[in-house]
Amino acid sequence: MNNNVRLFELVDSFEEVKSNVKQFHKDLENGTYIVDKLSQFKEWFYIPELDAFGPSKYIGFKQMNAVFYNNGRRTEEQKQNKSIRLNGGASTNRLVKWFRELSREELLFKQLYSKIDSFLSTYNKKPNKALQLYLPKNLKSLDHEITGDQIKKNCKGIENDVMVTLDTLIFKIERIIRNLNEDGSAAFQENNYEQAQKIAENAQEITLFLRKVRELQKEWADIFEKESV
Repeated sequence: MNNNVRLFELVDSFEEVKSNVKQFHKDLENGTYIVDKLSQFKEWFYIPELDAFGPSKYIGFKQMNAVFYNNGRRTEEQKQNKSIRLNGGASTNRLVKWFRELSREELLFKQLYSKIDSFLSTYNKKPNKALQLYLPKNLKSLDHEITGDQIKKNCKGIENDVMVTLDTLIFKIERIIRNLNEDGSAAFQENNYEQAQKIAENAQEITLFLRKVRELQKEWADIFEKESV
């Protein structure tokens, strides 16, 4: 066995799933081949705090990205090292630890179908006819604000809610910066140096703002860490 060959492994935590969903959308924004596969994916999982979907076969395996996904196939080296396959069924069986499948009769299914249809349409794609939708088990509606009862049961409810909001904000700011960098590079290649300079300055200002948001996130985490001591 070659220890330098990275093998496919199923995720072990909900945080890993969230990270994969973020990476999935980065891959889409970067225009990778994943875009062409959107209508092929059947089982989609929705993360409310990110307001984003991810397909089972992608998000159910550790540290996924478009390159590692490799069109959903194992490399020869992975086969030789007996890596598990990228199997949507196995992935979904792991993901249902945190998610539940929605029946087509549920109002939530209809609401999420509308969202995923709108999402896919931005890439000129349609949902697969065998579409299955999944939602976190503890979520009863798309209005996922923490209630008073939940706060009493979970003293970390407010802390987690704010951390999720900041995490989502950071994710969206990073996306804006990537888009600005791409626009700036395009302007530079077109010899539009004045426009490229303006975009670069804008990106720099937003990067400084991103740093402040990250500092706020750390300060918020430190507050609750002190309380738990």
